[in-house]
Amino acid sequence: MAARTDAGWEVSLCSLLHGIERRETVPTAPDAPRVAEVRATPRGRKLDWFMAAPVWTLRPDGGVEVYDLRFVSAVVPRGKTFRVEFPPGSHDPVVR
Repeated sequence: MAARTDAGWEVSLCSLLHGIERRETVPTAPDAPRVAEVRATPRGRKLDWFMAAPVWTLRPDGGVEVYDLRFVSAVVPRGKTFRVEFPPGSHDPVVR
């Protein structure tokens, strides 16, 4: 389960036997100026529409990354899910 808070996404594991176990807080920066610029583009708006739990990240180089928490397991540890990157200064996405 993921719930949006001011700090980001609160990720919890829900179990009938053990109740709710908080796993982590995943920070997101949807309102950072460069992220907001990308989100305002046609492709950024489509990503916001598609992703139920988008995690927007502003990289130190000025690039923007986004992925959807729906595709990340809270049970089985594994690498990053697919993500969309917007290189620094670009509005053209790259899917990884």
